[in-house]
Amino acid sequence: MAEHQESLSEVFFPEDNARNDTQGMVIVSTGGEGTGKVQHRYSVMSGRNSESADPQDGENSGLPCQLRKPRSNRPKSKEHKRLNTHKLVLQYIVPCMNSYGLCIIDNFLGNKVGDRILQEVRCVHEGGKMQDGQLACQKLDKSKAIRGDKIAWVDGTETGCHNIGFLLSRMDKLITFADGKLGSYKIRGRHKAMVACYPGNGAGYVKHVDNPNGDGRCVTCIYYLNKHWNAKEHGGVLRIFPEGKSYVADIEPLFDRLLLFWSDRRNPHEVQPSFSTRYAITVWYFDSEERAEAKRRFRDLTGLFSFCQCFFTRQHHVLAEEFQTQLRSLSGLRLRVRAHAFRVVLALCDAALKSYASTDSFEHS
Repeated sequence: MAEHQESLSEVFFPEDNARNDTQGMVIVSTGGEGTGKVQHRYSVMSGRNSESADPQDGENSGLPCQLRKPRSNRPKSKEHKRLNTHKLVLQYIVPCMNSYGLCIIDNFLGNKVGDRILQEVRCVHEGGKMQDGQLACQKLDKSKAIRGDKIAWVDGTETGCHNIGFLLSRMDKLITFADGKLGSYKIRGRHKAMVACYPGNGAGYVKHVDNPNGDGRCVTCIYYLNKHWNAKEHGGVLRIFPEGKSYVADIEPLFDRLLLFWSDRRNPHEVQPSFSTRYAITVWYFDSEERAEAKRRFRDLTGLFSFCQCFFTRQHHVLAEEFQTQLRSLSGLRLRVRAHAFRVVLALCDAALKSYASTDSFEHS
């Protein structure tokens, strides 16, 4: 991808006047041990609100103190930016992901770039390019009750999506630096970006897991684009329920915020009802070995379905002809009979295939 035109300075580090705790991630303690470390790491407090927080607390930036460097007025070279990115990955993203399963980076690209990305996303939305988010093997009315977003798939090369493409390239750099250090994963690719809009009519997404069945997705990255967001008024909080933990994590969808978390069953999550238009861009990165195995299973299932379709179609014609022959011999009538049972079996096979493929189409690998 062509080099982005905007000159960015320390783009992966938060501003010195960092947001206070009411704009950060809130860890809600439900008792038990182990919460304290998470609270210290993310500079938040226990309880279901943060009104008692001290806004002067120097740790409320969301990053460890050693990474919160003062900005310099001198231009940063490409090598300087690369080293900053590498340091951010090694000293913050990797430890957070391996210890807690999630990580937040505020002020990821800066206001100017974020504004341009937001404008492109609005154009996608207002241009009628989004469709209702769907679930595999679910009717539309049921899908809308489970998820109320509208989505479009983008790879960043489309006309009018240059800045979205730049965002994806920055995400790719983070993951490239982290590859080999995030558990045992070997990350070699990603899905297209899912641009999503919750229209603000109370739409949300019920508790779910991105990758419950081993389809290859290992890391979920979400970039938020919502200016002046107030969770108490607008809702739309992403709540994560880390497996086996005594807390939940509430992440507000704040402008220019990047969130990373494991895609598998370790992080069930939900989008709470949104009462204002809520934009986000989501990307899933693949573990190469799990993805290859998932594709192999998909090919096997596709072959089985083709065999069943051929077999039952053939049996349908044979039985129909035999049955009509028997009827004619009994009554002399010419009747046409359809073997509905075989159609039902074919429908079940087709449903199973779609359920396995889910929304994570293998053609987007």
